[in-house]
Amino acid sequence: MNPWLDALRALPWILGLTLLLAAASDALHRRRSGRGFRALLADASHATAIDLGLALFTLGLLLSADPWWERIIWGAFLAYYSGSLVWRLRRGAISGGNACGPLTPTLSPEYRGEGVLGPSPRTRGEGAGEASLSPSPCTRGEGTGEGSRAVAIARWAEPVAVALAAPFLWFPTQYPPLTIAALALVAITWAATSLLRRRFWPAAPWNLALGAFVFMAAVGTACSAVWDLTLPKVTGLVLGLAVYRALAEFARNRRSLLLALAGLVVVAAGFSAMGLLFGELRADKIPFIAALRVRIPQLDAALPGTQGGRVSTNQLGGTILFVLPLLIGPLLVWRRPPAPPRREWRLWLALSALGALVLSGALLLTQSRGAYVGMAAGVACLVGLRWRWGRWALLAGAVVLGGGVWRFWPAIAAQLARNPATTGLASPGTLLWRVEVWERSIAYLGDVPFTGYGLGTFRAVDTLFYGPGIIGTGGESSVFDVGVPHAHNVFLQMGYDVGIPGLLAYLAILLLAGQRCWSIARREPGLYGALGMGALAALVASHVYGLVDVVALGAKPGVLWWGLLAFVAGMPHHGGTGGTEE
Repeated sequence: MNPWLDALRALPWILGLTLLLAAASDALHRRRSGRGFRALLADASHATAIDLGLALFTLGLLLSADPWWERIIWGAFLAYYSGSLVWRLRRGAISGGNACGPLTPTLSPEYRGEGVLGPSPRTRGEGAGEASLSPSPCTRGEGTGEGSRAVAIARWAEPVAVALAAPFLWFPTQYPPLTIAALALVAITWAATSLLRRRFWPAAPWNLALGAFVFMAAVGTACSAVWDLTLPKVTGLVLGLAVYRALAEFARNRRSLLLALAGLVVVAAGFSAMGLLFGELRADKIPFIAALRVRIPQLDAALPGTQGGRVSTNQLGGTILFVLPLLIGPLLVWRRPPAPPRREWRLWLALSALGALVLSGALLLTQSRGAYVGMAAGVACLVGLRWRWGRWALLAGAVVLGGGVWRFWPAIAAQLARNPATTGLASPGTLLWRVEVWERSIAYLGDVPFTGYGLGTFRAVDTLFYGPGIIGTGGESSVFDVGVPHAHNVFLQMGYDVGIPGLLAYLAILLLAGQRCWSIARREPGLYGALGMGALAALVASHVYGLVDVVALGAKPGVLWWGLLAFVAGMPHHGGTGGTEE
Protein backbone atom coordinates (compact mmCIF):
# COMPACT_ATOMS: atom_id res chain seq x y z
CA MET A 1 0.00 0.00 0.00
CA ASN A 2 1.38 3.40 -1.04
CA PRO A 3 0.32 6.09 1.49
CA TRP A 4 1.00 8.90 -0.98
CA LEU A 5 -1.24 7.33 -3.60
CA ASP A 6 -3.99 6.86 -1.03
CA ALA A 7 -3.65 10.51 0.01
CA LEU A 8 -3.89 11.72 -3.59
CA ARG A 9 -7.01 9.62 -4.16
CA ALA A 10 -8.62 11.08 -1.03
CA LEU A 11 -7.69 14.68 -1.83
CA PRO A 12 -10.58 15.39 -4.28
CA TRP A 13 -13.34 14.26 -1.93
CA ILE A 14 -11.74 16.10 1.00
CA LEU A 15 -11.70 19.31 -1.06
CA GLY A 16 -15.24 18.65 -2.25
CA LEU A 17 -16.63 18.23 1.26
CA THR A 18 -14.70 21.34 2.31
CA LEU A 19 -16.46 23.37 -0.38
CA LEU A 20 -19.86 22.00 0.65
CA LEU A 21 -19.27 22.87 4.30
CA ALA A 22 -17.97 26.34 3.38
CA ALA A 23 -21.03 27.01 1.19
CA ALA A 24 -23.41 25.89 3.95
CA SER A 25 -21.57 27.95 6.58
CA ASP A 26 -21.61 31.09 4.41
CA ALA A 27 -25.29 30.66 3.54
CA LEU A 28 -26.20 30.18 7.20
CA HIS A 29 -24.32 33.37 8.01
CA ARG A 30 -26.22 35.30 5.33
CA ARG A 31 -29.58 34.27 6.77
CA ARG A 32 -29.13 37.35 8.93
CA SER A 33 -30.21 39.41 5.89
CA GLY A 34 -33.70 37.86 6.15
CA ARG A 35 -33.52 35.34 3.29
CA GLY A 36 -34.12 31.65 3.81
CA PHE A 37 -31.32 29.12 4.00
CA ARG A 38 -32.53 27.13 0.97
CA ALA A 39 -32.96 30.29 -1.09
CA LEU A 40 -29.42 31.35 -0.26
CA LEU A 41 -28.04 27.95 -1.24
CA ALA A 42 -29.81 28.36 -4.59
CA ASP A 43 -27.94 31.61 -5.29
CA ALA A 44 -25.56 31.45 -8.22
CA SER A 45 -22.41 31.72 -6.09
CA HIS A 46 -23.43 29.07 -3.56
CA ALA A 47 -24.92 26.75 -6.18
CA THR A 48 -21.69 26.93 -8.18
CA ALA A 49 -19.65 26.09 -5.09
CA ILE A 50 -21.99 23.18 -4.31
CA ASP A 51 -21.74 21.78 -7.84
CA LEU A 52 -17.95 22.05 -7.75
CA GLY A 53 -17.86 20.39 -4.33
CA LEU A 54 -20.08 17.52 -5.44
CA ALA A 55 -18.02 17.05 -8.61
CA LEU A 56 -14.80 16.84 -6.57
CA PHE A 57 -16.45 14.53 -4.03
CA THR A 58 -17.62 12.09 -6.69
CA LEU A 59 -14.22 12.27 -8.39
CA GLY A 60 -12.57 11.19 -5.15
CA LEU A 61 -15.00 8.30 -4.76
CA LEU A 62 -14.40 7.30 -8.39
CA LEU A 63 -10.63 7.22 -7.83
CA SER A 64 -11.04 5.19 -4.63
CA ALA A 65 -13.55 2.66 -6.01
CA ASP A 66 -12.42 -0.89 -6.80
CA PRO A 67 -15.35 -2.77 -8.45
CA TRP A 68 -16.12 -1.75 -12.01
CA TRP A 69 -19.79 -1.14 -11.27
CA GLU A 70 -18.91 1.37 -8.51
CA ARG A 71 -16.71 3.24 -10.96
CA ILE A 72 -19.59 3.41 -13.44
CA ILE A 73 -21.95 4.79 -10.80
CA TRP A 74 -19.54 7.43 -9.52
CA GLY A 75 -18.49 8.27 -13.07
CA ALA A 76 -22.13 9.00 -13.94
CA PHE A 77 -22.53 11.26 -10.91
CA LEU A 78 -19.27 13.01 -11.80
CA ALA A 79 -20.49 13.64 -15.35
CA TYR A 80 -23.79 15.03 -14.04
CA TYR A 81 -22.29 17.44 -11.52
CA SER A 82 -19.54 18.50 -13.91
CA GLY A 83 -22.16 19.26 -16.55
CA SER A 84 -24.22 21.23 -14.04
CA LEU A 85 -21.12 23.21 -13.05
CA VAL A 86 -20.26 24.04 -16.68
CA TRP A 87 -23.87 25.07 -17.34
CA ARG A 88 -23.91 27.42 -14.33
CA LEU A 89 -20.60 28.98 -15.30
CA ARG A 90 -21.75 29.53 -18.90
CA ARG A 91 -25.06 30.99 -17.76
CA GLY A 92 -23.24 33.29 -15.34
CA ALA A 93 -20.84 34.42 -18.08
CA ILE A 94 -23.71 35.15 -20.48
CA SER A 95 -25.87 36.98 -17.94
CA GLY A 96 -22.92 38.81 -16.37
CA GLY A 97 -23.86 37.35 -13.01
CA ASN A 98 -21.80 36.21 -10.08
CA ALA A 99 -21.69 32.50 -10.85
CA CYS A 100 -17.96 32.50 -11.51
CA GLY A 101 -17.07 33.48 -7.99
CA PRO A 102 -18.11 30.93 -5.40
CA LEU A 103 -19.05 32.54 -2.09
CA THR A 104 -18.25 36.00 -3.48
CA PRO A 105 -20.25 38.67 -1.64
CA THR A 106 -22.37 41.30 -3.34
CA LEU A 107 -21.61 44.94 -2.62
CA SER A 108 -24.24 47.04 -0.97
CA PRO A 109 -25.84 49.62 -3.30
CA GLU A 110 -24.52 52.49 -1.17
CA TYR A 111 -20.89 51.51 -1.61
CA ARG A 112 -18.66 53.59 -3.82
CA GLY A 113 -14.90 53.48 -3.50
CA GLU A 114 -11.69 52.06 -4.89
CA GLY A 115 -9.83 49.09 -3.45
CA VAL A 116 -6.09 48.70 -3.36
CA LEU A 117 -6.34 46.20 -6.20
CA GLY A 118 -7.94 48.75 -8.49
CA PRO A 119 -11.44 50.11 -9.10
CA SER A 120 -14.25 47.76 -8.24
CA PRO A 121 -17.21 47.45 -10.62
CA ARG A 122 -19.19 50.06 -8.70
CA THR A 123 -16.49 52.71 -8.29
CA ARG A 124 -16.74 54.59 -11.54
CA GLY A 125 -17.85 58.15 -11.16
CA GLU A 126 -17.72 58.42 -7.38
CA GLY A 127 -14.58 58.02 -5.32
CA ALA A 128 -15.88 58.78 -1.91
CA GLY A 129 -13.18 56.99 0.08
CA GLU A 130 -13.46 55.40 3.47
CA ALA A 131 -15.55 58.12 5.04
CA SER A 132 -18.56 57.00 2.98
CA LEU A 133 -18.57 53.49 4.38
CA SER A 134 -21.90 52.68 5.95
CA PRO A 135 -22.54 49.59 8.01
CA SER A 136 -24.51 46.76 6.49
CA PRO A 137 -27.87 45.93 8.07
CA CYS A 138 -26.27 43.03 9.90
CA THR A 139 -23.82 45.27 11.76
CA ARG A 140 -26.01 48.03 13.13
CA GLY A 141 -26.39 46.73 16.63
CA GLU A 142 -28.76 43.97 15.54
CA GLY A 143 -31.21 45.15 18.13
CA THR A 144 -28.76 44.23 20.85
CA GLY A 145 -28.18 47.65 22.34
CA GLU A 146 -24.56 47.77 21.30
CA GLY A 147 -24.54 51.52 21.86
CA SER A 148 -25.41 51.10 25.54
CA ARG A 149 -22.90 51.81 28.24
CA ALA A 150 -22.98 48.24 29.55
CA VAL A 151 -22.09 46.76 26.17
CA ALA A 152 -19.31 49.32 25.76
CA ILE A 153 -17.89 48.23 29.10
CA ALA A 154 -18.16 44.58 28.01
CA ARG A 155 -16.10 45.32 24.90
CA TRP A 156 -13.20 46.40 27.09
CA ALA A 157 -13.75 44.03 30.02
CA GLU A 158 -13.60 40.85 27.96
CA PRO A 159 -10.06 41.41 26.57
CA VAL A 160 -8.88 42.32 30.08
CA ALA A 161 -10.36 39.11 31.51
CA VAL A 162 -8.72 37.04 28.75
CA ALA A 163 -5.36 38.71 29.43
CA LEU A 164 -5.64 37.87 33.14
CA ALA A 165 -6.49 34.24 32.39
CA ALA A 166 -3.82 33.74 29.71
CA PRO A 167 -0.72 32.89 31.85
CA PHE A 168 -2.55 30.15 33.73
CA LEU A 169 -4.04 28.63 30.57
CA TRP A 170 -0.62 28.64 28.89
CA PHE A 171 0.90 26.71 31.82
CA PRO A 172 -2.04 24.74 33.26
CA THR A 173 -0.01 22.26 35.32
CA GLN A 174 2.08 24.81 37.20
CA TYR A 175 -0.72 26.18 39.41
CA PRO A 176 -3.81 23.96 38.89
CA PRO A 177 -6.12 25.91 41.24
CA LEU A 178 -5.35 29.13 39.37
CA THR A 179 -5.92 27.32 36.06
CA ILE A 180 -9.38 26.30 37.26
CA ALA A 181 -10.00 29.88 38.37
CA ALA A 182 -8.90 31.14 34.92
CA LEU A 183 -11.31 28.77 33.18
CA ALA A 184 -14.08 29.93 35.51
CA LEU A 185 -13.23 33.56 34.73
CA VAL A 186 -13.50 32.89 30.98
CA ALA A 187 -16.83 31.09 31.45
CA ILE A 188 -18.29 33.86 33.63
CA THR A 189 -17.09 36.51 31.17
CA TRP A 190 -18.70 34.69 28.26
CA ALA A 191 -21.99 34.32 30.14
CA ALA A 192 -22.09 37.96 31.26
CA THR A 193 -21.19 39.43 27.88
CA SER A 194 -23.65 37.12 26.12
CA LEU A 195 -26.47 38.44 28.30
CA LEU A 196 -25.44 42.03 27.60
CA ARG A 197 -25.10 41.60 23.84
CA ARG A 198 -27.97 39.09 23.51
CA ARG A 199 -25.79 36.83 21.41
CA PHE A 200 -23.18 34.26 22.37
CA TRP A 201 -20.73 34.46 19.47
CA PRO A 202 -19.64 37.18 17.02
CA ALA A 203 -21.04 36.88 13.52
CA ALA A 204 -18.71 35.48 10.85
CA PRO A 205 -19.17 33.43 7.66
CA TRP A 206 -17.24 30.48 9.15
CA ASN A 207 -19.28 30.06 12.35
CA LEU A 208 -20.87 26.76 11.26
CA ALA A 209 -17.47 25.37 10.30
CA LEU A 210 -15.98 26.70 13.54
CA GLY A 211 -18.69 24.98 15.54
CA ALA A 212 -17.94 21.68 13.78
CA PHE A 213 -14.23 22.21 14.42
CA VAL A 214 -14.72 22.83 18.14
CA PHE A 215 -16.99 19.78 18.39
CA MET A 216 -14.36 17.56 16.76
CA ALA A 217 -11.70 19.04 19.05
CA ALA A 218 -13.86 17.95 22.01
CA VAL A 219 -14.17 14.47 20.46
CA GLY A 220 -10.41 14.35 19.97
CA THR A 221 -9.90 15.37 23.58
CA ALA A 222 -12.21 12.59 24.76
CA CYS A 223 -10.26 10.07 22.66
CA SER A 224 -6.88 11.04 24.09
CA ALA A 225 -5.03 8.34 26.01
CA VAL A 226 -2.27 10.65 27.32
CA TRP A 227 -3.92 13.37 29.35
CA ASP A 228 -0.59 14.91 30.38
CA LEU A 229 -0.02 15.81 26.73
CA THR A 230 -3.60 16.78 25.94
CA LEU A 231 -4.37 19.08 28.88
CA PRO A 232 -2.04 21.94 27.82
CA LYS A 233 -3.46 21.76 24.28
CA VAL A 234 -7.04 21.91 25.55
CA THR A 235 -6.41 24.95 27.75
CA GLY A 236 -4.47 26.52 24.88
CA LEU A 237 -7.43 25.97 22.55
CA VAL A 238 -9.83 27.47 25.11
CA LEU A 239 -7.53 30.48 25.37
CA GLY A 240 -7.39 30.78 21.57
CA LEU A 241 -11.19 30.74 21.31
CA ALA A 242 -11.40 33.33 24.10
CA VAL A 243 -8.93 35.57 22.26
CA TYR A 244 -10.92 35.18 19.05
CA ARG A 245 -14.22 36.05 20.74
CA ALA A 246 -12.81 39.03 22.62
CA LEU A 247 -11.01 40.59 19.64
CA ALA A 248 -13.81 39.94 17.15
CA GLU A 249 -16.26 41.76 19.44
CA PHE A 250 -13.76 44.49 20.31
CA ALA A 251 -12.57 45.39 16.80
CA ARG A 252 -15.74 47.11 15.60
CA ASN A 253 -14.23 50.29 14.14
CA ARG A 254 -10.99 51.67 12.78
CA ARG A 255 -9.51 52.79 16.10
CA SER A 256 -10.27 49.52 17.87
CA LEU A 257 -8.70 47.69 14.91
CA LEU A 258 -5.57 49.75 15.52
CA LEU A 259 -5.55 48.72 19.18
CA ALA A 260 -6.18 45.09 18.24
CA LEU A 261 -3.25 45.17 15.82
CA ALA A 262 -1.08 46.73 18.52
CA GLY A 263 -2.04 43.88 20.84
CA LEU A 264 -1.08 41.28 18.23
CA VAL A 265 2.28 43.01 17.73
CA VAL A 266 2.98 43.08 21.46
CA VAL A 267 2.11 39.39 21.88
CA ALA A 268 4.18 38.41 18.84
CA ALA A 269 7.13 40.47 20.12
CA GLY A 270 6.77 38.80 23.53
CA PHE A 271 6.83 35.33 21.98
CA SER A 272 9.87 36.38 19.92
CA ALA A 273 11.72 37.54 23.04
CA MET A 274 10.87 34.36 24.94
CA GLY A 275 11.79 32.21 21.95
CA LEU A 276 15.21 33.83 21.57
CA LEU A 277 15.95 33.75 25.30
CA PHE A 278 14.79 30.15 25.79
CA GLY A 279 15.39 28.98 22.22
CA GLU A 280 17.59 26.17 21.05
CA LEU A 281 21.05 27.19 19.86
CA ARG A 282 21.89 25.76 16.44
CA ALA A 283 25.24 27.03 15.19
CA ASP A 284 25.31 24.56 12.29
CA LYS A 285 22.15 25.53 10.40
CA ILE A 286 23.04 28.89 8.82
CA PRO A 287 26.51 29.86 10.13
CA PHE A 288 26.50 33.58 9.36
CA ILE A 289 23.14 34.03 11.15
CA ALA A 290 24.17 31.69 13.97
CA ALA A 291 27.12 34.02 14.62
CA LEU A 292 24.59 36.75 15.45
CA ARG A 293 22.28 34.39 17.31
CA VAL A 294 24.89 33.29 19.85
CA ARG A 295 25.38 36.91 20.94
CA ILE A 296 21.90 36.91 22.51
CA PRO A 297 22.10 35.84 26.18
CA GLN A 298 20.39 32.57 27.03
CA LEU A 299 18.40 31.79 30.16
CA ASP A 300 19.39 28.54 31.83
CA ALA A 301 15.98 27.89 33.35
CA ALA A 302 13.80 25.32 31.57
CA LEU A 303 10.52 26.55 30.12
CA PRO A 304 7.66 24.23 31.22
CA GLY A 305 5.79 22.30 28.55
CA THR A 306 8.60 22.35 25.99
CA GLN A 307 10.93 19.66 24.66
CA GLY A 308 14.11 19.68 26.70
CA GLY A 309 12.97 22.91 28.34
CA ARG A 310 13.82 24.91 25.20
CA VAL A 311 11.68 26.71 22.62
CA SER A 312 11.72 25.42 19.04
CA THR A 313 12.97 28.32 16.93
CA ASN A 314 11.32 26.72 13.90
CA GLN A 315 7.95 27.15 15.59
CA LEU A 316 8.93 30.67 16.60
CA GLY A 317 9.42 31.45 12.91
CA GLY A 318 5.95 30.11 12.12
CA THR A 319 4.49 32.17 14.98
CA ILE A 320 5.90 35.40 13.57
CA LEU A 321 4.25 34.70 10.21
CA PHE A 322 0.79 35.16 11.74
CA VAL A 323 1.51 38.88 12.19
CA LEU A 324 4.46 40.08 10.10
CA PRO A 325 2.80 40.01 6.62
CA LEU A 326 -0.24 41.77 8.10
CA LEU A 327 1.99 44.67 9.15
CA ILE A 328 3.52 45.05 5.70
CA GLY A 329 0.12 45.66 4.05
CA PRO A 330 -0.38 49.26 5.30
CA LEU A 331 3.23 50.10 4.46
CA LEU A 332 2.45 49.51 0.78
CA VAL A 333 -0.17 52.30 0.75
CA TRP A 334 2.12 55.20 -0.05
CA ARG A 335 -0.53 57.94 -0.09
CA ARG A 336 -2.64 58.64 2.96
CA PRO A 337 -6.23 57.46 2.47
CA PRO A 338 -8.89 60.16 2.87
CA ALA A 339 -10.65 58.75 5.94
CA PRO A 340 -8.06 58.41 8.74
CA PRO A 341 -6.92 61.74 10.18
CA ARG A 342 -3.27 62.50 9.55
CA ARG A 343 -2.25 61.75 13.16
CA GLU A 344 -4.08 58.42 13.19
CA TRP A 345 -2.59 57.44 9.85
CA ARG A 346 0.88 58.15 11.25
CA LEU A 347 0.07 55.84 14.16
CA TRP A 348 -0.87 53.07 11.72
CA LEU A 349 2.35 53.56 9.80
CA ALA A 350 4.52 53.81 12.93
CA LEU A 351 3.02 50.66 14.44
CA SER A 352 3.36 48.74 11.18
CA ALA A 353 6.93 49.88 10.54
CA LEU A 354 8.19 49.31 14.09
CA GLY A 355 6.43 45.94 14.41
CA ALA A 356 7.68 44.79 11.01
CA LEU A 357 11.24 45.80 11.87
CA VAL A 358 11.26 43.95 15.21
CA LEU A 359 9.55 40.81 13.91
CA SER A 360 11.70 40.71 10.76
CA GLY A 361 14.84 40.72 12.92
CA ALA A 362 13.42 37.96 15.10
CA LEU A 363 12.43 35.93 12.03
CA LEU A 364 15.96 36.21 10.66
CA LEU A 365 17.46 34.96 13.93
CA THR A 366 15.23 31.88 14.08
CA GLN A 367 17.20 30.28 11.19
CA SER A 368 13.94 28.55 10.23
CA ARG A 369 14.15 27.76 6.53
CA GLY A 370 10.48 26.83 6.41
CA ALA A 371 9.58 30.23 7.87
CA TYR A 372 11.84 31.97 5.35
CA VAL A 373 10.04 30.21 2.49
CA GLY A 374 6.67 31.03 4.04
CA MET A 375 7.58 34.70 4.37
CA ALA A 376 8.77 34.73 0.76
CA ALA A 377 5.38 33.34 -0.27
CA GLY A 378 3.64 36.04 1.79
CA VAL A 379 5.71 38.79 0.16
CA ALA A 380 4.95 37.31 -3.26
CA CYS A 381 1.25 37.40 -2.38
CA LEU A 382 1.54 41.06 -1.38
CA VAL A 383 3.35 41.95 -4.59
CA GLY A 384 0.80 40.12 -6.70
CA LEU A 385 -2.11 41.80 -4.92
CA ARG A 386 -0.68 45.31 -4.77
CA TRP A 387 0.60 45.82 -8.32
CA ARG A 388 -0.79 44.59 -11.59
CA TRP A 389 2.71 43.97 -12.94
CA GLY A 390 3.44 41.88 -9.84
CA ARG A 391 1.04 39.17 -10.98
CA TRP A 392 2.84 38.83 -14.30
CA ALA A 393 6.21 38.83 -12.53
CA LEU A 394 5.05 36.07 -10.20
CA LEU A 395 3.69 34.05 -13.11
CA ALA A 396 7.00 34.39 -14.96
CA GLY A 397 8.93 33.43 -11.82
CA ALA A 398 6.74 30.37 -11.27
CA VAL A 399 7.29 29.26 -14.87
CA VAL A 400 11.06 29.70 -14.56
CA LEU A 401 11.13 27.86 -11.20
CA GLY A 402 9.02 24.99 -12.51
CA GLY A 403 11.15 24.70 -15.62
CA GLY A 404 14.33 24.67 -13.56
CA VAL A 405 13.04 21.93 -11.28
CA TRP A 406 11.92 19.90 -14.31
CA ARG A 407 15.28 20.36 -16.04
CA PHE A 408 17.49 19.59 -13.06
CA TRP A 409 15.29 17.07 -11.22
CA PRO A 410 17.62 14.08 -11.85
CA ALA A 411 20.51 15.93 -10.20
CA ILE A 412 18.26 17.08 -7.35
CA ALA A 413 17.00 13.54 -6.74
CA ALA A 414 20.55 12.17 -6.75
CA GLN A 415 21.62 14.80 -4.20
CA LEU A 416 18.66 13.97 -1.97
CA ALA A 417 19.56 10.28 -2.03
CA ARG A 418 23.28 10.85 -1.50
CA ASN A 419 23.42 13.54 1.18
CA PRO A 420 21.91 12.62 4.58
CA ALA A 421 22.94 15.87 6.28
CA THR A 422 20.29 17.76 8.23
CA THR A 423 22.15 21.04 8.57
CA GLY A 424 23.02 23.88 6.26
CA LEU A 425 20.93 26.38 4.37
CA ALA A 426 19.52 23.90 1.84
CA SER A 427 20.26 20.54 3.42
CA PRO A 428 18.24 17.63 1.97
CA GLY A 429 18.42 15.36 5.01
CA THR A 430 15.82 17.25 7.03
CA LEU A 431 13.42 17.04 4.05
CA LEU A 432 13.92 13.28 3.79
CA TRP A 433 13.26 12.93 7.51
CA ARG A 434 10.05 14.94 7.14
CA VAL A 435 8.90 12.72 4.29
CA GLU A 436 9.20 9.74 6.63
CA VAL A 437 7.18 11.56 9.30
CA TRP A 438 4.52 12.50 6.72
CA GLU A 439 4.18 8.89 5.60
CA ARG A 440 3.66 7.79 9.19
CA SER A 441 1.14 10.62 9.73
CA ILE A 442 -0.91 9.50 6.73
CA ALA A 443 -0.96 5.99 8.19
CA TYR A 444 -2.13 7.32 11.58
CA LEU A 445 -4.86 9.30 9.84
CA GLY A 446 -6.01 6.11 8.13
CA ASP A 447 -6.07 4.26 11.46
CA VAL A 448 -8.48 6.67 13.19
CA PRO A 449 -10.04 8.81 10.43
CA PHE A 450 -13.22 9.97 12.17
CA THR A 451 -12.04 11.04 15.62
CA GLY A 452 -8.26 11.41 15.47
CA TYR A 453 -5.91 10.25 18.17
CA GLY A 454 -6.39 13.34 20.35
CA LEU A 455 -4.79 16.73 20.80
CA GLY A 456 -1.07 16.73 21.49
CA THR A 457 -0.58 12.96 21.53
CA PHE A 458 1.49 12.64 18.35
CA ARG A 459 4.78 12.19 20.18
CA ALA A 460 3.33 9.39 22.32
CA VAL A 461 1.78 7.45 19.43
CA ASP A 462 4.80 7.92 17.18
CA THR A 463 7.16 6.82 19.95
CA LEU A 464 5.02 3.74 20.61
CA PHE A 465 5.27 2.58 16.99
CA TYR A 466 8.62 3.96 15.79
CA GLY A 467 10.77 4.71 18.83
CA PRO A 468 11.65 8.04 20.43
CA GLY A 469 12.96 9.79 17.31
CA ILE A 470 13.94 12.92 19.28
CA ILE A 471 15.11 12.99 22.90
CA GLY A 472 15.33 16.29 24.76
CA THR A 473 18.61 16.94 26.55
CA GLY A 474 17.76 19.86 28.79
CA GLY A 475 15.42 20.59 31.66
CA GLU A 476 13.72 18.15 33.95
CA SER A 477 12.60 14.82 32.53
CA SER A 478 8.97 15.07 31.38
CA VAL A 479 6.53 13.56 28.93
CA PHE A 480 7.47 16.33 26.49
CA ASP A 481 11.12 15.29 26.26
CA VAL A 482 10.70 12.18 24.09
CA GLY A 483 9.35 11.73 20.59
CA VAL A 484 8.62 13.69 17.44
CA PRO A 485 6.28 16.44 18.68
CA HIS A 486 4.00 16.73 15.65
CA ALA A 487 3.44 15.72 12.03
CA HIS A 488 5.47 18.61 10.53
CA ASN A 489 2.53 19.43 8.27
CA VAL A 490 -0.38 21.53 9.49
CA PHE A 491 -3.04 19.64 7.52
CA LEU A 492 -1.83 16.19 8.53
CA GLN A 493 -1.55 17.38 12.12
CA MET A 494 -5.13 18.70 12.09
CA GLY A 495 -6.35 15.37 10.76
CA TYR A 496 -4.35 13.53 13.41
CA ASP A 497 -5.66 15.71 16.25
CA VAL A 498 -9.35 16.04 15.34
CA GLY A 499 -9.95 13.51 12.56
CA ILE A 500 -10.95 14.10 8.95
CA PRO A 501 -14.23 15.88 9.92
CA GLY A 502 -12.19 18.36 11.96
CA LEU A 503 -9.75 18.77 9.08
CA LEU A 504 -12.67 19.54 6.75
CA ALA A 505 -13.92 22.19 9.18
CA TYR A 506 -10.46 23.75 9.45
CA LEU A 507 -10.11 23.88 5.65
CA ALA A 508 -13.56 25.50 5.37
CA ILE A 509 -12.59 28.16 7.92
CA LEU A 510 -9.38 28.80 6.03
CA LEU A 511 -11.20 29.01 2.69
CA LEU A 512 -13.81 31.45 3.98
CA ALA A 513 -11.23 33.60 5.77
CA GLY A 514 -9.08 33.75 2.64
CA GLN A 515 -12.09 34.64 0.49
CA ARG A 516 -13.06 37.40 2.93
CA CYS A 517 -9.53 38.85 2.88
CA TRP A 518 -9.52 38.78 -0.93
CA SER A 519 -12.90 40.51 -1.05
CA ILE A 520 -11.79 43.22 1.39
CA ALA A 521 -8.55 43.80 -0.53
CA ARG A 522 -10.45 43.96 -3.81
CA ARG A 523 -13.46 46.04 -2.80
CA GLU A 524 -12.68 48.13 0.28
CA PRO A 525 -10.81 51.42 -0.12
CA GLY A 526 -7.52 52.61 1.30
CA LEU A 527 -6.53 51.33 4.72
CA TYR A 528 -8.99 48.45 4.93
CA GLY A 529 -7.97 47.16 1.52
CA ALA A 530 -4.34 47.21 2.64
CA LEU A 531 -5.20 45.33 5.83
CA GLY A 532 -7.16 42.73 3.86
CA MET A 533 -4.18 42.31 1.57
CA GLY A 534 -1.82 41.86 4.53
CA ALA A 535 -4.16 39.42 6.27
CA LEU A 536 -4.40 37.27 3.14
CA ALA A 537 -0.59 37.31 2.86
CA ALA A 538 -0.38 36.20 6.51
CA LEU A 539 -2.70 33.27 5.82
CA VAL A 540 -0.63 32.29 2.79
CA ALA A 541 2.71 32.65 4.57
CA SER A 542 1.69 30.70 7.67
CA HIS A 543 0.27 27.82 5.64
CA VAL A 544 3.18 27.61 3.22
CA TYR A 545 5.31 27.28 6.35
CA GLY A 546 2.72 24.79 7.57
CA LEU A 547 3.56 22.45 4.72
CA VAL A 548 6.84 21.55 6.46
CA ASP A 549 6.26 22.51 10.11
CA VAL A 550 3.43 23.15 12.53
CA VAL A 551 2.25 25.52 15.20
CA ALA A 552 -0.01 22.80 16.59
CA LEU A 553 -3.61 23.18 17.66
CA GLY A 554 -3.61 24.45 21.26
CA ALA A 555 0.07 25.41 21.23
CA LYS A 556 0.93 28.56 23.19
CA PRO A 557 1.67 30.72 20.12
CA GLY A 558 -1.56 29.54 18.50
CA VAL A 559 -3.39 32.48 20.09
CA LEU A 560 -1.94 34.60 17.27
CA TRP A 561 -3.71 32.46 14.67
CA TRP A 562 -7.00 33.05 16.47
CA GLY A 563 -6.14 36.74 16.80
CA LEU A 564 -5.53 36.96 13.05
CA LEU A 565 -8.87 35.26 12.36
CA ALA A 566 -10.63 37.68 14.72
CA PHE A 567 -8.93 40.61 13.00
CA VAL A 568 -10.29 39.41 9.66
CA ALA A 569 -13.77 38.99 11.16
CA GLY A 570 -13.68 42.54 12.56
CA MET A 571 -12.71 44.36 9.38
CA PRO A 572 -15.53 46.22 7.59
CA HIS A 573 -17.01 44.15 4.82
CA HIS A 574 -19.88 44.95 2.50
CA GLY A 575 -22.07 42.00 1.69
CA GLY A 576 -21.46 40.52 5.13
CA THR A 577 -20.91 41.45 8.74
CA GLY A 578 -17.84 42.95 10.18
CA GLY A 579 -16.68 46.02 11.96
CA THR A 580 -18.47 49.29 11.46
CA GLU A 581 -17.09 52.76 10.97
CA GLU A 582 -17.93 55.09 13.83
